[in-house]
Amino acid sequence: MLKKRITGSVGFIMLLVCLGCSSSARFLGIPPARRFTVMPFATSRHFNVDRVLTDRTMGLHWPSIHRARAGEQPDNSIKGIELAAQAGAPLIEIELRRTDAGALILFHDSSVRSTNATIPDRLSGRKIESLSDEELGTVRLRGRDQLSIPTFRQVLDAVKPYNSALELDLKSESPQRIDALVAEAQSSAQIPQIVVQCHKLETLAYVRGTFPKIMTIFRAKSFAELQQSYQLLPQIVEFEGWYAPEAIAEAHFHGIKVLVSVAGSIKDNSFSWKAYFSEGVDIIRTNRLEAMIEFFS
Repeated sequence: MLKKRITGSVGFIMLLVCLGCSSSARFLGIPPARRFTVMPFATSRHFNVDRVLTDRTMGLHWPSIHRARAGEQPDNSIKGIELAAQAGAPLIEIELRRTDAGALILFHDSSVRSTNATIPDRLSGRKIESLSDEELGTVRLRGRDQLSIPTFRQVLDAVKPYNSALELDLKSESPQRIDALVAEAQSSAQIPQIVVQCHKLETLAYVRGTFPKIMTIFRAKSFAELQQSYQLLPQIVEFEGWYAPEAIAEAHFHGIKVLVSVAGSIKDNSFSWKAYFSEGVDIIRTNRLEAMIEFFS
């Protein structure tokens, strides 16, 4: 009888120890394992991008096309965006600035120079946001076709027939600029086709609080910033300037997808893509659209 009591007590104590370990793991911020249904790139064109991104149980194997680089087209060009959308890219990253007249345009650099555009000499070094509509009309993107700088409205029109979303990198995260781009997307009924990048927590809070239907990417610069973003629940978080495999599981526990950018680095290759996806990364931003399509096939 005494032996049975001792055996039973030991079993009870072991159960308490196991429960205590489980509780301690949660207390330390280590999330339990969570299974995801992974949406591969090959089938992404058959689903609405916004429905997949807002599904907190869905994992992804998706590319994000950096600066709409497709084929030999220049950065942030209409042709590049159209080629990426036609190829089925679910996310196409572009950069937005605002002109002196208030128009939202696509351009990466803060000023126009002979190294980033074909321009009249008199405009060299000018801030692009200071250009009038007439002056802007004389600027051409560097490249064989001498394309003009597109407006956000033209880009929305270009992607409207496709199942692609525009990943918007705002070069100024003021509420006024966010209000302007949301108004443009609303007027063409394309809210499901935009995802707003947020470099700051206050920007993320503004977008999530003011426009709850707008999808967001938070570019977390540290593990601490990542954890602060959980209460705001962006659809995607990007590890900007750091990488921690253990943080992926924690982000997934909160229903947030993880993006890693390798664009412009030596890691923009199939070997690295495979490693990142195997660790649970959902989205990889790349300069190599055609190579990544071949990788997925």
